[in-house]
Parts: sequence; structure tokens; C-alpha cells
Amino acid sequence: MTMTSRREAARLNKTISEALAGMIPPDDLTVTEWAEQNRRLSSEASAEPGPWRTERTPYLREVMDTFTDPKVRHTVMVAASQVGKSEVLNNCIGYIIDQDPGSILFVHPTTIDAKEYSKLRIAPMIRDCPTLKKKVADPKSRDSGNTLPRRHPYHVRLHRGARSGVQAHPLCVR
Repeated sequence: MTMTSRREAARLNKTISEALAGMIPPDDLTVTEWAEQNRRLSSEASAEPGPWRTERTPYLREVMDTFTDPKVRHTVMVAASQVGKSEVLNNCIGYIIDQDPGSILFVHPTTIDAKEYSKLRIAPMIRDCPTLKKKVADPKSRDSGNTLPRRHPYHVRLHRGARSGVQAHPLCVR
């Protein structure tokens, strides 16, 4: 075997190994389990930055776990303000990015609200969670004011305003 063919064989083996690694199914986790293992609360979004601990908000466990329960089609949560509903959604988004890649549509009242939420809540979550940071490319500096849509090889995350008819065209998302 010549030196060139050895290098080519090594490169081929590396490419095949990387392709096969991408085919390994994700762990069978609930959103709660994923958040406990991977989620980091940022100092911008939390009075208690650091690892996500469901023990601090045990009433959110069932809501998060319904997201990954195949028998549940709809989840309705009636709750007061500032009790963690947005963090439930953020955990679900993080779970999708990391464990079950696919397109996501997160509708906000206005496009401005969507941009703010993406910049102030989602971007810090991705930045502070190593598993997410590996899977989502940093926005380009020239795009830093435009955080939507945010792409990586397996999904497109779209934040949309509900009031804009132009943005209401059909999309294939969950």
C-alpha cells in the first residue's frame, strides 16, 4: 500500500466514522431529563444562573414531560405570570435542537417581540449550553442584529410575529 493510498484510506475511514456518528439515535430522554443534564441558565435570563434544577420549580416537570410523551397531542398550562412558562418553552426548544432536530415555529405577537425573544432568551441559552453551542452556528457579526431564522444542518428555527400577513405563508414545521 502506498503512502497516498494510506492517507486516502484514513481520510475515508474518518469520513465514514463521522457519518455513522451522525446516525446514532438520541438518548431516550424527557425534556426534564434533558434540561437537568444540559441546560444552563444565563445570568441575563435568571436570578439564579447555573445548571437547570427542576427541584426549584417542580410544578413544571409534568408540563415539560408532556412534550416528549407520544400519547399527548396538546398541552395547556394555566398559570400566573413569571412562574417559568417561558423556560419550559426554552427547554423544549433546546431539547429539539439537541435530541430531535427538526424545524420549529415559535409565534410571538409581533416580529419585534420575536426578534427580542430570540436575541435575549434563546441566544444566551444556546451560548451557555455546551451541547447546543456545538450544534448551532454563531450568528455572523454582520447578522448580529438579525437572529432569525437561525440555521444549523438539521433544523431551521423560526420566530415569527403573528400579526404580519406576509409572514403567514405555509411552512413545514412543528
